[in-house]
Amino acid sequence: MDTKHPPDATQILEMALKAPPDQRAKLVREQCGSDDALHQEVLSLLRVAERAGGFLETPAVLAMTTGMSHESEWAGLGAGDTVGPYRIVRRVGTGGMGDVYLAEQTEPIRRRVAMKIVKPGMDTRAVLARFRQERRTLSLIEHPGVARVYDAGSTERGLPYFIMEFVDGVPLTAYCNEHDLPVTERVSLFQQVCSAVHFAHQKGVIHRDLKPSNVLVELAEGAPRAKVIDFGIAKALEDDASEATLVTGAGQFIGTPEYMAPEQASGGADVRSDVFSLGVVLYELVTGTLPVDRDRVRRMTGKELGAYLVTTTPKRPSTMLAERRSVVDAVAPMGTLPRELDWILMKCLERDPARRYASVAALSEDLSRMLAHEPVSAGPPSRAYRASKFIRRNRAAVAGVCIVALALVGGTVAASIGLVRARDSQQKAEAAALHAEKVNDFLERMLLTIRPETARGMDTTLLRMMAEEAEAAMGTDLAEVPEAEADISLTLARIYGATSDWEKSVTLATRARDLYSDLKGPDDSDTIASMDWLASGLDALGRVDEAVKMSEDAYQRSLRSLGPDDPQTLTAMNNLGNLYMAVFRLDDADRLITESLKKQRELFGNEDENTLSVLSNLASLRDRQGRTEESLELLKTCVEARLRTNGEDHPKTIATMNNLAATLQNLERFDEAEPWLIRVIALSEQVNGPDHAMTLTALNNLGSQYKSTGRLEEAIPIFERAISGLERRSGPDAFETLATKRNLGEVLGMIGRVDESEELLRDVVERARRALVPEHPLNAIAPVVLSIGLSRQGRVAEAYQMLDETWDLIGDLPPPGNAARAEVLRGLVFLSSTLGFQAANERWQLLFDEATQD
Repeated sequence: MDTKHPPDATQILEMALKAPPDQRAKLVREQCGSDDALHQEVLSLLRVAERAGGFLETPAVLAMTTGMSHESEWAGLGAGDTVGPYRIVRRVGTGGMGDVYLAEQTEPIRRRVAMKIVKPGMDTRAVLARFRQERRTLSLIEHPGVARVYDAGSTERGLPYFIMEFVDGVPLTAYCNEHDLPVTERVSLFQQVCSAVHFAHQKGVIHRDLKPSNVLVELAEGAPRAKVIDFGIAKALEDDASEATLVTGAGQFIGTPEYMAPEQASGGADVRSDVFSLGVVLYELVTGTLPVDRDRVRRMTGKELGAYLVTTTPKRPSTMLAERRSVVDAVAPMGTLPRELDWILMKCLERDPARRYASVAALSEDLSRMLAHEPVSAGPPSRAYRASKFIRRNRAAVAGVCIVALALVGGTVAASIGLVRARDSQQKAEAAALHAEKVNDFLERMLLTIRPETARGMDTTLLRMMAEEAEAAMGTDLAEVPEAEADISLTLARIYGATSDWEKSVTLATRARDLYSDLKGPDDSDTIASMDWLASGLDALGRVDEAVKMSEDAYQRSLRSLGPDDPQTLTAMNNLGNLYMAVFRLDDADRLITESLKKQRELFGNEDENTLSVLSNLASLRDRQGRTEESLELLKTCVEARLRTNGEDHPKTIATMNNLAATLQNLERFDEAEPWLIRVIALSEQVNGPDHAMTLTALNNLGSQYKSTGRLEEAIPIFERAISGLERRSGPDAFETLATKRNLGEVLGMIGRVDESEELLRDVVERARRALVPEHPLNAIAPVVLSIGLSRQGRVAEAYQMLDETWDLIGDLPPPGNAARAEVLRGLVFLSSTLGFQAANERWQLLFDEATQD
C-alpha cells in the first residue's frame, strides 16, 4: 500500500513562496501541523528566502540578453562549497537573475552574509554593468536603514557574485501583518524607509525597485527597525555616463512591474519614481493589496506596461479597502482610513511625476502632519479643511467654544440693535449694523464649513449640534433682525437637507421664503432661491404636487425678474425639469433640461458643477425615455468629470456613480454594475453616513442586483438593512421605503416564503395608495408583484381582482406609453385568459396593445 508522506521543509517552503505574502504564515502553520520543530525550520527558511526577494523576483525577461538558456547545466552551489573567502551555508532561493545563498565569510573577519550569484546566460556586459553599478552606488551610502555592500567578484566559472550585509529580518508587509499593526504604526515604520531612501537620494542614488521584499524589518533593542536592501538596479544621478548606464537589452526594463512608476517602463527614472514605488508599498501596507492587478502587469511587455500605467488611475485606498471586504462587511458600518492618507497616496501615485511629491522627505513630512492631525500639503488648501484639523486636534475645546459662540451671536446682535436704537451717533449706529452683518456672515461660514461635501467622512455630530443650537437661539435672539433670521434660516435649511433631515429643512426654508418675501419682495433673488430650495425639500418628502407648483413659481419669477441667463434662473429651470421628470411630464422635462444644459455650457463651461448637475439630470431623463444607451454615455462623461473636479469622495460624485450603476443594471450589464455599487456604498457610508439617502438607495440597488442575478438569499439582508434605515430616515410611508419593501416582498415570494411575502406586499399596496399620487409607478408595480405571488399559489381570481382594482385607480392617469401601466394590463390579459373571461380579455388586450405601441 502506498503511503503518502507529509511534505518536508523544502516542499513547504516552495508552497509558501508561491502564496501571497500575507497568507504564507498561515499556510506554513497548516502544512506543518503539530510539528513545532518543522514549523520553526520552515519559518526560518521563509524569512531568509523573503530577504532575498528583490533579486529572486526580478523579471525573467532579462534572461533574453543572450542566446544561452538559464536552464543550462549549471546546478548551483551546495552547502560547504566555497567561493573565495565565503562558505555556502545553503541556497535560499532561485530566480530569473540567479541564485541567492546564505554564506559565511571566513576572512579577514567571520560573519554571515548574503551572496547573489548570476546564472550562466546572464553574464552579459549589461548584467555585469548592473553589478558594477550596484557595488559603486552602494558604497556611497552609509545609513543604518540601508543594507551595506561588502564585496563583489566572480566565481571560477566567471559568474558574477555580489556580497551584501545579512539582515536578520522579515519583509515589511509580513512584519506588519504578523504583528497586526494599526495604520498609525505602519505609517511610522514606513517613515523609517523614507528616511533611508531620502538619504540615498541625497547621495545621488535612486533605488528603482522599492517593494516590501526589499525592505526588511529587524528588531533593534526590542524595537522594529526597517532596512532597505538591494540597490542592485540603482543608478547614480551624477552625469558620468559610462558605468552609470544600465543596459538590459532592447525594450527591456529593470524593476518589478507592479511597483514601477510609469516613466520607468519607458526607461526614465528620477527620485520621483521612488516616490511612486513607495506610494505603492504604503498602499499595500494599509489595504492589503496593490493598486494594480499583479498577475496582469507581470504578463506585460515593457511597452504594454508603460501604456497601462500611464492610462490607469488607481482607486483610493479607502475605497479599495472597503471593496476587499465581503459584501456583508462592505455594506456594514466600519472603520475607515484617514482621508489624508487617501490624498497623500493618490499624490504619490500620480501618473505625471511633476504632480507627485518632489522628494521622499516631502512625503514623510506630510505623513508626520497627518499623524499629528495637522493640515497636509496633499489636502485641499481651503479654510474649511484647515479649520477642521484644528477642531480635530482640539475637539473638546472647540465644541465648547462653538456652542458658546452660537449662544453669544444673539447677544451680540441684540447689543448691536440696542446701539442702533439709541442713536447715540451715526457712527455708532453704522458700526453696530456692520458688526451684526459680520457676525451673521461668520456664523453662516462656520455652519457651512463642515457640510458632508467638505467633511467627507468626518463625524458630523458637531455640525448637527451647532445647527440645533443656532436654530434654538435664532427665534428669540434674531427676532428683531428679520433679514439676519432669513439668512440663517436658509443656511440651516441647506444644512439639514444635506444631512437628510428634510422636515426641518422644509420648515426653515418656508420661514426664509416668508421673511425674504416680506422684506425684499416676492421677486427678489433671495426669495426665489429660498423657494427653489423649498421645492427640493417638498419633493424629498414625497409632496411632489406642491414641489412642482413651488418650482414653477420660482422659475417664472426668476425668468421675469432676473432674466433667462441668470445663474439662479438656470438653476430653477433645471430643478423644475427634474420635477417634471418625476411626475412623468417627460416632454416638458426634456425642453427645460436640454435648454438649461445648453446655456450652462455656453456660460460656465463643461465642467462647472451646475453644468454637471444638469448633465446628470439629462441622463436620468434619457433613461426614463427608454434611451438607456444614451443615458449611459452621458453618465460616464459626468462621472469622469466629477472624479477630475471633485474626487470620488464628494457626495455628487458618489450620486453620479450610483446612477451609472443603476443604468448598467437597466441594461442587464450586471457584472459591470456590481463593482460600482459596492464602491458607492463604501464611499457613501464614509462620506454621508450609514442612514443617508444615498447609502440606502445604493443598498436597495445592490439588493436588486442580487435579485436580478438569482442571488436571492444574499439580497434579503441587504434589503432588510436598507428598509431599517429608510424607516428611521423617511418613515414607513415614504416612496423609497415602500419601493424597497416591494423588492423584499418579491424576493421572499421567489424563495417560497409566501405568507411573509403576501403580508409585506399588501402593506406596500395599501400604504402606496394612501401616501403617493395615483399616477406614481409604485401604485402599479406593487399590485402586479402581489398578483404574481397570488397566481403562483393558484389564487388566480384574487390576483385578477387586485389588478382590476388597480386599473380603476390608475387606468386613465398615466400617458399611454407608461411602462407601469403596461405591466398592469399585461397581468390582466394573462389572468382574464386563465379565468376564461373572454370579453374582458379582448378589452385588456386592446388596451395593452395601445399602451405598448411605439
